[in-house]
Amino acid sequence: MKRFVKLIVIIIPLLLSAQDKTCAGCGEPVAEGQYLKIGTKFFHPEHFTCNHCGQPIKGKYFELKGRFYDETCYFNHVLPPCAWCNKPLDDRVISFEGKLYHQDCYRKHVALRCAACDGLIESTYFEDFWGNKYHQEHLKNGYKCVYCSRLISEKVTGGGVEYGDGRHVCNLCRKGAIDTEQQAAFLLDRVKELLWEENIRISLETIPVYLVDRPKMQELLGQRSGRETGFTRNRTTFRNGFVSNREFDIFILNGMPEIHFISTVAHELMHVWLHLNASDKMDRRLIEGSCNYASELILKHFADPEKEIILHGLRSEEDPVYGTGYRVVRAWAGKHGRKVWLDYLKEHLSLP
Repeated sequence: MKRFVKLIVIIIPLLLSAQDKTCAGCGEPVAEGQYLKIGTKFFHPEHFTCNHCGQPIKGKYFELKGRFYDETCYFNHVLPPCAWCNKPLDDRVISFEGKLYHQDCYRKHVALRCAACDGLIESTYFEDFWGNKYHQEHLKNGYKCVYCSRLISEKVTGGGVEYGDGRHVCNLCRKGAIDTEQQAAFLLDRVKELLWEENIRISLETIPVYLVDRPKMQELLGQRSGRETGFTRNRTTFRNGFVSNREFDIFILNGMPEIHFISTVAHELMHVWLHLNASDKMDRRLIEGSCNYASELILKHFADPEKEIILHGLRSEEDPVYGTGYRVVRAWAGKHGRKVWLDYLKEHLSLP
């Protein structure tokens, strides 16, 4: 952001004695008597004129690109009007992003303001995914919501809470948080129906879903990164060397906002589909990339604007398993179609 008061050159012309000077107005020598010296130029008093109205300038003058103007013409006809109120500017001008403003118009209507405290932002600032801007110092004393990235504050989010496992969640996200396994089971069935519409068909009637905190999730994940918000456990029964039965348990972090829960449970249900239809020796990039792609397919069924931060996270993920795998699967499925993608998963072990 550039902020400055426009430099106005204001000089009361000096009356001097002529010494072989040439008038910059008429080109004639300045005779003995009075004349004006403006910078390095000399003028007969009557030839130092306003470039707009042509009248001699007496008193204050303003220079712009080598041309001179009297005060009235400069502010009413030469300078563009205030970009906010469209009225003539005065000598207190603020330039911002190529436009000029009255100082008051700029401060009241244009200047960047902190979403948390409404104070003017006049130096570096933090901007969240939603375009809210904050003073940097607020980040030192506060927390961003782990789900929506907004700074947790009374003004922006109505406050927030800290879960027992250390997650900081704003009250906007808390409103739709999934806290009971009854809620979780209902949404799991809904997502399973939507996957069916996408030809990702899971015939199992019941798949238990359990809500757990972060320590329990990390325990379930074992040596894996622990960033995941869900986990699918496959319980396989063999008879005479062949699979006779498969049952699944899905674990999801408790207290997630509904749209984040939906995205996660879609990812985990795709794991179930892969267990039922593909090889357990498949490359993890193809597994996790396909599960993230299934999550995207389900999110498109919902109008919740909060899904955009999830989709942004999927598309910008740098992890070679979750990020690269997803982008390759998405591009390939987009080119060849979803049926071809699902058939590919049944027969191949690595990314196309």
